[in-house]
Amino acid sequence: MATFSEAVQGWTDTINDWYSLGAVQEEVEEAFKLLEKWRTSQDDPDDDPYIETFFKDHNDGWKTGLDTVDREHLAGFVEKIRSQPEPKTMEQHVEDATLTIESRLNKLYDLGLSNEELKALLRRVILDIDRGFVGEPC
Repeated sequence: MATFSEAVQGWTDTINDWYSLGAVQEEVEEAFKLLEKWRTSQDDPDDDPYIETFFKDHNDGWKTGLDTVDREHLAGFVEKIRSQPEPKTMEQHVEDATLTIESRLNKLYDLGLSNEELKALLRRVILDIDRGFVGEPC
């Protein structure tokens, strides 16, 4: 009878042996959660749950071996997880906002506003921040 952590390590080793993914245990655990969610949504209410049948043993422990379909699904979910972009940091959001603001200001300059008029526009935005119309309400 294996613990869940031992089973995940076994699954990790298996998919790495078969597909050379270089997966780590945390990725495979996340992939299993996605597989479990998907399999549970496919379960027939009159049948035993898929996860209970194919991933757990009779002593309520976890199986370390995988059949071909589940091995392929776990590997596929690992690849899906890897293909999702990492969430942006606050620094990246600030950089994106800076680039957007600068681009808009350059467009206004191209349309005829002077640097002094651009500065006046930014001072109005700062005033709106101070008044609570932008950012934290007053």
